[in-house]
Amino acid sequence: MVDADMLQFSFDVFSFDGREWSLDSSFSMTQREEALKFAQRVYARPHIKGVRIIQETFDRELGGSARKSLFVRIKGEDGRDGGALAELEARLASA
Repeated sequence: MVDADMLQFSFDVFSFDGREWSLDSSFSMTQREEALKFAQRVYARPHIKGVRIIQETFDRELGGSARKSLFVRIKGEDGRDGGALAELEARLASA
């Protein structure tokens, strides 16, 4: 059984400007909702083409970490929300 005190989480918010992904902010394990709200505000910026939230889990006992994508939104060519298909494509691209 894994001791919860041995695991630490962080939520990293990345934005995509059409060329590359950039880290915008990191949030602690107690700030998941704040990370989501921040990602939505970043996504609303006209020049931003996409956002994603990556959860990083660090296991102090094992000394390793794992990352998984929690949230991805990508705008279409017209600048509008790409919807479910764009989200699926983004998840596949990040795998």
